[in-house]
Amino acid sequence: MPDLTMDHESRFPSPFIHDTGCGLWANGPWEHGLPEHGMQPGATELHMELERRWGAKRFPRCRPSGIGWIPLTVLVMAVLVAGCGYAPNAEVLPGGARTLALKPVANHTGTGELDVRLQAALRHRFLGHAEARLTSEERADLVLSVNLTEFTIARALDVGESEFRSFGFYLAGNMTLRDRRTGRIWLADSPVSASVSRTHPAELLETPAIRDGGIDAVVSAFADSIQRTIFRVF
Repeated sequence: MPDLTMDHESRFPSPFIHDTGCGLWANGPWEHGLPEHGMQPGATELHMELERRWGAKRFPRCRPSGIGWIPLTVLVMAVLVAGCGYAPNAEVLPGGARTLALKPVANHTGTGELDVRLQAALRHRFLGHAEARLTSEERADLVLSVNLTEFTIARALDVGESEFRSFGFYLAGNMTLRDRRTGRIWLADSPVSASVSRTHPAELLETPAIRDGGIDAVVSAFADSIQRTIFRVF
C-alpha cells in the first residue's frame, strides 16, 4: 500500500497524474483520472476506483470546477425542458394540430394492393410518431387524403463486364391535408412521387419475390415522402 503522507506526484505517479484540474472531461479531465478507461470518470466513481486500487480511504474526493459544471447544467435544463413537452427540431403538424385522421387511400393505378400497402405503411408511421395521434375523422384536427395515380416497373439489361438486370419501380400520386377545425386546406392535391431501383444478376428472371420487394420499397419511400411533407420542423 502506498504512503498516503507523500506528496501529490509521489502518491500518484504517471500516467495517473493530470494537472488540468477537476473540470468535467469535456473541459478538462478529472484530476487523477484513469486514462485507460477511454473517458474520465466522475468524482464518486474515481474515488471508489482509487480505494479499490490503492486502499486510499482518506483520499479526498475530487470536486469539479465551476466551469466544469456548465455542461451538466445545460444537460439538466435540457431534460427539464423536454419534460415540459418542448424539444428542439421536433416534427409537428401545421396549425398546432395534435390529431390526424387518414382516409382510405384511393388507388387509380390499375395495380392491386398498392392502396392496402400504403395505408398500412402510413398508419405504422403515424402511430409511432410522438407529436401526433392517429384518430377517427370525426375527432381529428387534420384529415389526410391520398390518391395513387401512376405505377410503373421499368426493366433493363445492363451489359458490361458483368451482366445485370435492373428493375425500376415508380409510384406517383397526390395528397390533400384539410384542417377539420377551420376548414383550411393546408395541402391541395399536392404531388407526391417515389422511385427505387433494384439490380440482380442477368440470369435471375423476374420473380414474384423480386416484384413484391420492389413494390414494398417504393411504397415505403412514398410514405416517407408524405410524412416529411405534412410534418413541419419547429
